[in-house]
Amino acid sequence: MTALAMQQKGLKPAAKIVLYWLADHHNESTGACFPSFTTLAEECEMDRATVIRHINNLCELGLVERIERSRENGSRSSNGYSLSLKNNPSQNATTPVANCDPHNLGNITNKKTNNKLLVKKGCRWTEDSTVEQDWIDWAIEQGLSEEAARLEADKFSDYWIATTGAKATKLNWFATWRNWVRNAQKKTTSRKVVNIFDDPKYFRRAN
Repeated sequence: MTALAMQQKGLKPAAKIVLYWLADHHNESTGACFPSFTTLAEECEMDRATVIRHINNLCELGLVERIERSRENGSRSSNGYSLSLKNNPSQNATTPVANCDPHNLGNITNKKTNNKLLVKKGCRWTEDSTVEQDWIDWAIEQGLSEEAARLEADKFSDYWIATTGAKATKLNWFATWRNWVRNAQKKTTSRKVVNIFDDPKYFRRAN
């Protein structure tokens, strides 16, 4: 089911991450799928509100149906989910890294059992890659201004286009972006720390 989730077209990378983890919780034998928002937030490395927003979008697209669940005492339990995923075999063809899935999956065959196993493959950031608007929105939610977020997006693209070797291949570019933003925030915070010994007012007060 996770491989089928990765074949879905027209989704933003962050939405596809949420769909991937929903599919990962799906039991093909029973159809059960009821991860909590907290669990999904941890697995997707997003805040709870962002996960809910993407699930709402997936529901609007008809890929996911939300089912309310209750405990025996009548209290609310975690939602259940029904997945209606389309089979898009053409998605297996090579795609630009701009659309490369964060959990890009490929197939290998186990020669002993002749069964296909799923393996994760990384991809590079290229000239065609773009920082999605929801990535910008996430950075703004973390405290960056829109101008600062877009400036970091330009730096992010320039850096990874110029980077070579194994370091330039990532499994999850959205996670890489989140780490980039966090590091940018740390640098901004450190620059705001004022050394009192560089402040002439300190010496005037001391004298």
